Amino acid sequence: MILVFIGTGLMGYAWAWAFSKTKSIMLPFGLHLGWNFVYNTIFSKGPLGNLVLISKGENELTDWASLFNFISGLIIVPFIVLLYVKYFVKKETNIKTSPN
Repeated sequence: MILVFIGTGLMGYAWAWAFSKTKSIMLPFGLHLGWNFVYNTIFSKGPLGNLVLISKGENELTDWASLFNFISGLIIVPFIVLLYVKYFVKKETNIKTSPN
């Protein structure tokens, strides 16, 4: 549960940071919908069943492999989003113009 809490917190921080930099809800909304689409449709992990990438072997991973798989979804993805927001999203600046 600690890993789920950390991963959810990191992803929430990434969405909040994207909102803070852009002063718009559209980027966090788009990033969230994009991640949901990739996770559910491409990786077939959601409630829709098998879609694009279908696992042929139904072997349950144990030991370090399953831990890495779990951590990659909950920790690595939020860090990738945080890096994207940090380096590729420009900060919105408010330019005040004086009336003429």
